Amino acid sequence: MPAVCFVMRNNSTNQLHPPEPRDAEAITSILSGLIDWENEHGQAFYSISTRELYFKLALVYFAKRHTQNVSLKSSFYTGRASERTMRNAICRFEDQGFIKRSGSHIDHRNKLLIPEDKLIKHFEEHIQEFMRLVQEHFYLIRKDRSTNHESTSESTINP
Repeated sequence: MPAVCFVMRNNSTNQLHPPEPRDAEAITSILSGLIDWENEHGQAFYSISTRELYFKLALVYFAKRHTQNVSLKSSFYTGRASERTMRNAICRFEDQGFIKRSGSHIDHRNKLLIPEDKLIKHFEEHIQEFMRLVQEHFYLIRKDRSTNHESTSESTINP
């Protein structure tokens, strides 16, 4: 039976209390399982620059829900990798069929990176694997972000 994890906040400082040892063990197990899955399914995303590009594209994709466009220029200024390194990562993604470049309809000088179906499928499989691993240990309750940090909505992510 999965454990139930309640993350308690100190109302006066808004800091998280450290997890109990069994919760820390479960979280470590989740992280380890996700790394194993990534090593098996994400060989194209092994370097810092390709991982950064992958997660930047995923964040934009899920945040905009199928708008899918990332400015080419914004992908270079990450702070972790040089512009040349990010340009090479983009070229590798293009060569592997994960993204395509397209001109912006608003400003034709601006190029956009558009995830191809192959990459979108990988995003979705990655999220599914993460959720599978989490649900082995925890019940998840969706937090209602529209009010304050302490409230939760009645809907759950998993039954």
